[in-house]
Amino acid sequence: MKSVTRPYSKGNSSYFKAALLIIVFSFVSACFQLHGGIRLIHSPYRPTIDELVACNEEYNIWTAGEGAYLTAILFDPKGDNRRVVTHEWWMQLEEKKELSGLVSFLESDYVWPPSLYELMGPDGSIFGYIYSVESMVPLNVIEKDTLRVGNILPAKRDIIDDNF
Repeated sequence: MKSVTRPYSKGNSSYFKAALLIIVFSFVSACFQLHGGIRLIHSPYRPTIDELVACNEEYNIWTAGEGAYLTAILFDPKGDNRRVVTHEWWMQLEEKKELSGLVSFLESDYVWPPSLYELMGPDGSIFGYIYSVESMVPLNVIEKDTLRVGNILPAKRDIIDDNF
C-alpha cells in the first residue's frame, strides 16, 4: 500500500515551522520600522496656530493642496538640525503674507475643522507642526534627523463637494 504524505505530518513539520518562522519574522520586522507619528496638540505649553502664524519667519512653510483643495499647512522650524522632506505635491509657501488667509480658509469649514498636530520622530523628538483637517499623515524616517511627509489626500469636504 502506498503511503500518503499529509501536509502537517512529521515529514513536513520542518517546512511548516520554517514558513511560520518567516511569517512571524516578517510581521515583527514590519512593526519595528522607523516611522514618525503625529500627536494632537492640546497642551498650553505647546504653540497655537496663531503663534505659529505670528512667528512665521522662523519656519519653512509648506502647503498640501491649493485653492479650494487646501488640505494642510506644515511648519518646519529653521535651524533645529532636523529636516522635513515633503512629497513632490507639497508646495513651499513663498509669500508669507498669504498664510493668514490660508489658515482662515481651513478654519472656515465648520463641519471638519482643522487641528494642530506635532510631527514626531520615532524617539518622540518634534520635527515640526502640521495644521490640517486630516489626521492621517503618512510619515517615514529617512535618517535619524530626516522625516519624510507623504502626500495628504484631499480633505473630506473636497470629495463630497466633487460628487454633487
